Amino acid sequence: MKEDAITQKIANKLKAWKASQKGQTDFYEYEKSFVETWLKLGKEVLQDGLDNGNYKKNTKKK
Repeated sequence: MKEDAITQKIANKLKAWKASQKGQTDFYEYEKSFVETWLKLGKEVLQDGLDNGNYKKNTKKK
């Protein structure tokens, strides 16, 4: 995935997260949803950086 696509994906997820937090009164739930969102995004970006998920931890290094 190219940087523009990653940036757009993050922007879309952030916009969706902000919309889901309208009227949120419990800071614990707010923080919990924030952490979950960024963990998912971080995992997706990391996997993208590992050659589109073709990385296998048990393959022999050359």
